Amino acid sequence: MQLEVGYLGTINSKAMTFEVHLTLRHWWKDSRLEFNRSLGEDVVGQLSLRNSIWTPTLFFHNEKESELVQTTKDNVYVKVGSNGEVYMAVRFRLTLSCPMNLVNYPMDTQHCSIFIMSWFYDVSMLILKWKDHEKCLILPSFSLPEHFLDSSSITCDDKVTSYSTLGNYSGLKALFTLEREFKYYMIEVYVPVMLLVIVSWISFWLDIHAVPARVALGITTILTVITNSRGVKDSIPRVSYIKAVDVWYLSCTLLVFFAFLEFPLVNFIARKARSKMAAQMTNSGNQNSSDQNPNRIFQVCEGIEC
Repeated sequence: MQLEVGYLGTINSKAMTFEVHLTLRHWWKDSRLEFNRSLGEDVVGQLSLRNSIWTPTLFFHNEKESELVQTTKDNVYVKVGSNGEVYMAVRFRLTLSCPMNLVNYPMDTQHCSIFIMSWFYDVSMLILKWKDHEKCLILPSFSLPEHFLDSSSITCDDKVTSYSTLGNYSGLKALFTLEREFKYYMIEVYVPVMLLVIVSWISFWLDIHAVPARVALGITTILTVITNSRGVKDSIPRVSYIKAVDVWYLSCTLLVFFAFLEFPLVNFIARKARSKMAAQMTNSGNQNSSDQNPNRIFQVCEGIEC
């Protein structure tokens, strides 16, 4: 067998699925289909020919949705040689499951697979094998909007799945390594939040008596950081572990919060210092008044010769 991937897109981190358009090619030999070469080289047909001969019954083990690609007709091609060799190509549009580990999100690397298995025949009747060369092909025009796929990193393995009640079934697995592009998140997530944190530090240079300006700046930056984090979290599933983006947003939120907390702390210290200074000035004024009081002079001079 051979896979040719023509389109890989809509890698949904929230649903943990990915969409793929591929051509699945099969080769096998059926001696019952041998015919006299004088009648012709090959017999070529489409869906009707496929329904008239034996074909392997396969399914995609990790599929969520699948359908046969149809343009003008079903995209099925079958060729039978005079020696009984059969070639069949079928185009599919698939939505496959891809369990993801988002601990390092958005600097993560995911491994998504296409797992093909025999449905009806066990290993005693049907064994699936990859083609010796070019097991999985990627079209030159292939590109992904959010991930990077290195075609040389694709691994293709044979796999046998055992069922205790049914037996062993042959399967093939193609593993794709998808590295998330970080540039988008740097521009849309990290740089704006860094600027918000820097803006929150402007309050350090504002006058301590500018209460409306300090309060408005602190509350606005905190709410903006929280709103920005909600937008990113809505695109990924709710998981029980902490992600890298969570650590980033939590750190930035704490920095903005502490910058806002600096204002009431400094304001409290300033008010305490002002009250202490006012008390000292009051005591000093009372002292000066007492020094100029004649009764106090008389009291001081009483009992001694003045």
